[in-house]
Amino acid sequence: MIDLMGKKWRFFILSGIIILPGIISLGLYGLNLGVDFTGGALLEYKFENKLDKEDIRREFISSGIEVSGIVETGEASYIVKTKPINEQKIIEVKKSLSEKFGQVEELRVENVGPTIGVETTRNAFVSLGLASAMIVIYLALAFRKVPKPTSPWRFGVTAVIALLHDVLLLVGLFSLLGHFLKVEVDVLFVTAALTVVGFSVHDTIHVSHGSLCFTGLASIRW
Repeated sequence: MIDLMGKKWRFFILSGIIILPGIISLGLYGLNLGVDFTGGALLEYKFENKLDKEDIRREFISSGIEVSGIVETGEASYIVKTKPINEQKIIEVKKSLSEKFGQVEELRVENVGPTIGVETTRNAFVSLGLASAMIVIYLALAFRKVPKPTSPWRFGVTAVIALLHDVLLLVGLFSLLGHFLKVEVDVLFVTAALTVVGFSVHDTIHVSHGSLCFTGLASIRW
């Protein structure tokens, strides 16, 4: 049988090596927030011919406009998602596109607010904190009859530490991707993070119960 607990410090060091770059990146660069967090503009154009998205992106960048995404909506039609821009920039980029690609029809210009505002973000952190506290209490109650010297609170605290570890790993990874590859964080990222939270807690509970089975304490009843 492999003595995993005897090698626990090796796993702690390995975990630290994996998670540390992301934490440093998060502290230095933060996250590359998308339109869902910052708001922005949706610009839809129809060109004479089908174009490569990167060619369109380059024209926007040359006009000093940061592009967060380009979606092809039809034959030679594209929606460009950008950071918030003013009317003058919109006129300039259309002129630049016309000079580069010929006739350009402006189908839509729409400024959008952030889908996920400051209040929503604050409420999410408060909810996460309350959920973590409830997890600690629930697991402490679930394992309250574990014999001494093992504390039932250890199971709850361990679950929250594992939860924070998994979330920091995900957020740190996207901080690195956002800085080096310009990957943006949007509402789908929030969905993914919540999924990680759910599976992390679920996995920790199963591991805790497995430990009790291994030690012969699984028959403990409420």
